[in-house]
Amino acid sequence: MKESHRHYEFGTFDERLEHLCLLLEVDPPEMVYEDGEPILTEPLLKWVTANAIDSNWLFGGSPCVMLREWTKSRQQTREVMKITKQFEPEVQTGMLALLRAVVVHDVPLEEAWPLFCQVMEEFRQDPVETQEAVNA
Repeated sequence: MKESHRHYEFGTFDERLEHLCLLLEVDPPEMVYEDGEPILTEPLLKWVTANAIDSNWLFGGSPCVMLREWTKSRQQTREVMKITKQFEPEVQTGMLALLRAVVVHDVPLEEAWPLFCQVMEEFRQDPVETQEAVNA
């Protein structure tokens, strides 16, 4: 690995904090500084935890942990994609709708899952009628 990549930094702590707040659309935490350096206070720790921030990157500018986690997540995504590609296109569409309901619209999975299963069962029994009902 090139020397320059080992010492990657994304600006100063304040720049990384500002970047995260803009990216996540959240207010910055209450900050305390000593000799120009941020102090890890209880409110800051709660903010980091609540927003799932990688403290190695926030405090030190090192992306290593984030990249490892992204790589693991990417591998899991590939495995899920390999499985979902085996489903009919209508089932894939239904799964996407289920994920949107849960992730985007905050519908509890316990509520969305039975409806998804019911629609998929109806689809498998009569795909034409189910598709007409969805299009209506």
